[in-house]
Amino acid sequence: AMTHQQEHCRQEVQQSQAQSQQVQAAADAHVSASSSQLQQAQNENAILRSGTDELKSALQAQQAQAEAQRLEMTALIEQSQRQQQQSQLQLEQARQQLLQQ
Repeated sequence: AMTHQQEHCRQEVQQSQAQSQQVQAAADAHVSASSSQLQQAQNENAILRSGTDELKSALQAQQAQAEAQRLEMTALIEQSQRQQQQSQLQLEQARQQLLQQ
């Protein structure tokens, strides 16, 4: 009777060990899947981050270009105003000369 009970215990121990191994294997698979999901998420974040950086750089370049164009336009306007004043002055001098004749 003792050996029968011992055999029964041995089978239970084996069964419990097998279950424990299955649980461990499932846990390992889950950890592995989670870790690859995490890796994928990190990769996607890195891609998004670099995309955002590229957009920021492009935007800064556009802003710099717009600022340069604005300065250029301002310079042209100022030059045009100076030329207009010069023309006005020459016109005034010509009028004076005509009056003197």
